[in-house]
Amino acid sequence: NDGEDTGVFCTHEGYVSTVFTPANKMVGRLPEEIYLLSDIGDFHVHKNDELKGSISTYIGTLDHLHTFDVSNTAFDGTIPTEIGDVTKFGRLYGFSSKISGTIPTEVGRLTNLTEFEFYLCDINGPIPSELGRLTKLWNLFLWDTNLSGLVPSELGNLESIAYVGIDGTNLV
Repeated sequence: NDGEDTGVFCTHEGYVSTVFTPANKMVGRLPEEIYLLSDIGDFHVHKNDELKGSISTYIGTLDHLHTFDVSNTAFDGTIPTEIGDVTKFGRLYGFSSKISGTIPTEVGRLTNLTEFEFYLCDINGPIPSELGRLTKLWNLFLWDTNLSGLVPSELGNLESIAYVGIDGTNLV
Protein backbone atom coordinates (compact mmCIF):
# COMPACT_ATOMS: atom_id res chain seq x y z
CA ASN A 1 0.00 0.00 0.00
CA ASP A 2 1.45 3.35 -0.97
CA GLY A 3 -0.81 5.09 1.56
CA GLU A 4 -1.72 8.05 -0.61
CA ASP A 5 -5.45 7.51 -0.16
CA THR A 6 -5.52 6.21 3.41
CA GLY A 7 -2.50 7.72 5.16
CA VAL A 8 -1.44 4.20 6.16
CA PHE A 9 1.82 2.94 4.74
CA CYS A 10 3.07 -0.64 4.90
CA THR A 11 6.36 -2.50 4.62
CA HIS A 12 6.99 -4.86 1.70
CA GLU A 13 5.89 -7.64 4.01
CA GLY A 14 2.52 -5.95 4.57
CA TYR A 15 3.06 -4.64 8.10
CA VAL A 16 1.94 -1.11 8.97
CA SER A 17 5.01 1.12 9.19
CA THR A 18 3.47 4.61 9.15
CA VAL A 19 0.16 6.20 10.04
CA PHE A 20 0.04 9.73 8.66
CA THR A 21 -3.41 11.29 8.93
CA PRO A 22 -2.99 14.91 10.05
CA ALA A 23 -5.99 17.23 9.75
CA ASN A 24 -8.07 14.33 8.51
CA LYS A 25 -11.21 15.30 10.50
CA MET A 26 -10.94 12.13 12.56
CA VAL A 27 -13.47 11.92 15.42
CA GLY A 28 -14.16 9.46 18.19
CA ARG A 29 -11.73 7.45 20.26
CA LEU A 30 -8.61 5.90 18.78
CA PRO A 31 -8.78 2.16 19.57
CA GLU A 32 -6.18 0.60 21.89
CA GLU A 33 -5.44 -1.92 19.14
CA ILE A 34 -3.37 0.74 17.36
CA TYR A 35 -0.64 -0.15 19.85
CA LEU A 36 -0.54 -3.70 18.45
CA LEU A 37 1.13 -2.40 15.26
CA SER A 38 4.52 -3.76 16.30
CA ASP A 39 6.37 -2.54 13.17
CA ILE A 40 5.09 1.02 13.22
CA GLY A 41 7.84 3.63 12.99
CA ASP A 42 5.90 6.86 12.58
CA PHE A 43 2.50 7.72 14.03
CA HIS A 44 1.03 11.12 13.11
CA VAL A 45 -2.58 11.96 13.94
CA HIS A 46 -2.02 15.62 14.79
CA LYS A 47 -4.52 18.37 13.96
CA ASN A 48 -7.51 16.09 14.52
CA ASP A 49 -8.92 18.12 17.39
CA GLU A 50 -11.90 15.83 17.96
CA LEU A 51 -9.82 12.65 18.07
CA LYS A 52 -9.76 11.17 21.56
CA GLY A 53 -7.42 8.61 23.01
CA SER A 54 -4.61 8.15 25.44
CA ILE A 55 -0.98 7.14 25.32
CA SER A 56 -1.29 3.49 26.28
CA THR A 57 1.18 1.58 28.43
CA TYR A 58 1.50 -0.68 25.36
CA ILE A 59 3.55 2.07 23.70
CA GLY A 60 6.57 0.49 25.38
CA THR A 61 6.26 -2.55 23.11
CA LEU A 62 6.65 -0.54 19.88
CA ASP A 63 10.35 -1.13 19.31
CA HIS A 64 10.47 0.60 15.91
CA LEU A 65 8.60 3.76 16.89
CA HIS A 66 10.55 6.89 15.96
CA THR A 67 7.86 9.60 15.86
CA PHE A 68 4.67 9.82 17.92
CA ASP A 69 2.54 12.90 17.26
CA VAL A 70 -0.80 13.39 19.00
CA SER A 71 -0.57 17.19 19.11
CA ASN A 72 -3.70 19.26 18.52
CA THR A 73 -5.97 16.37 19.47
CA ALA A 74 -8.29 15.61 22.38
CA PHE A 75 -5.87 12.95 23.68
CA ASP A 76 -5.96 12.82 27.46
CA GLY A 77 -4.46 10.84 30.31
CA THR A 78 -0.83 10.78 31.34
CA ILE A 79 2.50 9.97 29.73
CA PRO A 80 3.07 6.36 30.83
CA THR A 81 6.39 5.27 32.34
CA GLU A 82 6.61 2.56 29.64
CA ILE A 83 7.44 5.30 27.16
CA GLY A 84 11.03 4.95 28.34
CA ASP A 85 11.19 1.50 26.71
CA VAL A 86 10.96 2.94 23.17
CA THR A 87 14.67 3.52 22.65
CA LYS A 88 14.36 4.56 18.98
CA PHE A 89 12.15 7.54 19.81
CA GLY A 90 13.37 10.63 17.98
CA ARG A 91 10.32 12.89 18.24
CA LEU A 92 7.53 13.00 20.77
CA TYR A 93 4.72 15.55 20.42
CA GLY A 94 1.66 16.03 22.62
CA PHE A 95 1.19 19.79 22.59
CA SER A 96 -2.26 21.41 22.48
CA SER A 97 -3.85 18.27 23.90
CA LYS A 98 -5.48 17.29 27.18
CA ILE A 99 -2.52 15.22 28.36
CA SER A 100 -1.88 15.73 32.06
CA GLY A 101 0.22 14.43 34.93
CA THR A 102 3.94 14.56 35.36
CA ILE A 103 6.76 13.91 32.91
CA PRO A 104 7.97 10.44 33.89
CA THR A 105 11.65 10.10 34.78
CA GLU A 106 11.81 7.24 32.27
CA VAL A 107 11.82 9.81 29.45
CA GLY A 108 15.49 10.21 30.38
CA ARG A 109 16.14 6.76 28.81
CA LEU A 110 15.16 8.04 25.34
CA THR A 111 18.73 8.81 24.32
CA ASN A 112 17.82 9.25 20.63
CA LEU A 113 15.17 11.86 21.37
CA THR A 114 15.65 15.11 19.45
CA GLU A 115 12.29 16.79 20.07
CA PHE A 116 10.06 16.71 23.16
CA GLU A 117 7.10 19.07 22.84
CA PHE A 118 4.31 19.07 25.41
CA TYR A 119 3.28 22.70 25.62
CA LEU A 120 -0.27 24.06 25.96
CA CYS A 121 -1.39 20.98 27.87
CA ASP A 122 -1.98 20.07 31.50
CA ILE A 123 1.31 18.46 32.47
CA ASN A 124 2.48 19.42 35.95
CA GLY A 125 5.14 18.89 38.58
CA PRO A 126 8.87 19.35 38.09
CA ILE A 127 11.00 18.73 35.02
CA PRO A 128 12.79 15.46 35.81
CA SER A 129 16.56 15.85 36.10
CA GLU A 130 16.85 12.70 33.95
CA LEU A 131 16.06 14.84 30.90
CA GLY A 132 19.66 16.02 31.20
CA ARG A 133 20.71 12.62 29.75
CA LEU A 134 19.12 13.44 26.39
CA THR A 135 22.25 14.73 24.70
CA LYS A 136 20.67 14.63 21.22
CA LEU A 137 17.70 16.76 22.29
CA TRP A 138 17.51 20.04 20.41
CA ASN A 139 13.85 21.10 21.03
CA LEU A 140 12.37 21.13 24.52
CA PHE A 141 9.05 22.96 24.45
CA LEU A 142 7.05 22.94 27.68
CA TRP A 143 5.54 26.44 27.78
CA ASP A 144 2.06 27.27 29.07
CA THR A 145 1.84 24.20 31.29
CA ASN A 146 1.49 23.66 35.04
CA LEU A 147 5.13 22.65 35.50
CA SER A 148 6.64 23.93 38.74
CA GLY A 149 9.80 23.77 40.82
CA LEU A 150 13.40 24.38 39.92
CA VAL A 151 14.73 23.95 36.40
CA PRO A 152 17.16 21.07 36.92
CA SER A 153 20.83 21.97 36.50
CA GLU A 154 21.25 18.70 34.54
CA LEU A 155 19.62 20.42 31.56
CA GLY A 156 23.02 22.08 31.16
CA ASN A 157 24.22 18.69 29.83
CA LEU A 158 22.04 19.03 26.72
CA GLU A 159 24.88 19.62 24.30
CA SER A 160 22.65 19.64 21.19
CA ILE A 161 19.90 21.88 22.58
CA ALA A 162 18.86 24.75 20.33
CA TYR A 163 15.45 25.74 21.74
CA VAL A 164 14.01 25.60 25.24
CA GLY A 165 10.54 27.00 25.85
CA ILE A 166 9.40 27.12 29.48
CA ASP A 167 7.63 30.48 29.71
CA GLY A 168 4.10 30.47 31.09
CA THR A 169 4.99 27.88 33.72
CA ASN A 170 5.73 28.03 37.43
CA LEU A 171 9.35 26.96 36.95
CA VAL A 172 12.15 28.95 38.56
